[in-house]
Amino acid sequence: IWNFTIFVYNKMNYVLIVAKPINFDGVVLLILKNRPADQAGKFNLPGGKIEPNETAEAAAVRELKEETGLDPCSAPVFIGNIQGSWGTIKIYRIAVDYRQKLVPRPEETEIVSWVDWTDLRDSEHVMPNLKLVVPLALTGLKNWTIVDEGPDWNAKTHEIKVILNVR
Repeated sequence: IWNFTIFVYNKMNYVLIVAKPINFDGVVLLILKNRPADQAGKFNLPGGKIEPNETAEAAAVRELKEETGLDPCSAPVFIGNIQGSWGTIKIYRIAVDYRQKLVPRPEETEIVSWVDWTDLRDSEHVMPNLKLVVPLALTGLKNWTIVDEGPDWNAKTHEIKVILNVR
């Protein structure tokens, strides 16, 4: 008789949104999170889990609205992703009208604000992955991949690989 223990590992699928105001360069929409614990007190891009039977594009629009109150001015544009054995984060750029009222999500978002990236890029209060994601997004490059196998974003050192599919 053989006894087996089978571990089922569900890979997580997420989206991040780089909301870009029309006619403003270098400005991005960031949210100051109060949860989950590993993001508390740090700025991050809007985003979240892709729900079952939901497309990544639909998730990007839904998460933008839920976390910021903003409606897109155009369809989400896929620009890149972060991949690891833990799952995938698909990253979309969405044009928005900056004159819309910002409405933070009370249960997890403290502050939603437009930020000039050069003012915040070196801050310890920015999620480390943004130090790659935002500059790549602002260049206009598409179809890039960040390969991330940990240990975790809060470690002192973190080894990653960036793949640019430039044609």
